[in-house]
Amino acid sequence: MGGVRNVHGRRTGGRPSRQRLGRSRPEVAVRQDATDTAFQKQVQKVLGDELKYSDGVLQFNPYIGEETFSTTWKKHLETALKGQISFDKMLSNIEADVNGAIADGRKIVGQ
Repeated sequence: MGGVRNVHGRRTGGRPSRQRLGRSRPEVAVRQDATDTAFQKQVQKVLGDELKYSDGVLQFNPYIGEETFSTTWKKHLETALKGQISFDKMLSNIEADVNGAIADGRKIVGQ
C-alpha cells in the first residue's frame, strides 16, 4: 500500500481524522484578516458587489459551438494588439464572425 498514505502517516502521525479534513483554521483566517492590504479589501468589496448579480444562469447560443467566440476573439485580438486594426474594428469583426457562425448553425438545424 502506497506512497501517499505512508507519506501522510509520517507527516501527521497516522491516518487523517475526519475532523481534520475540511475543518477551517480560524487562527489562519484571523492572521489573514490582519494582513489584508487596502487593495485586497477593495478587491473583496468589488467581488462582493458582483456576487449580487451572479445568481442567474449564463445565457448561451445553441447555434454555435463552445469555442466559437473564444477562437474568434483570439483571432482578432492578435491583429488589434499588433496595431493593424482598431479596437472598434476588432469588435465589429468578432460580431460579424459570430453572427455568421450563428447563421450557419441555424441553417444546419433548418431555421
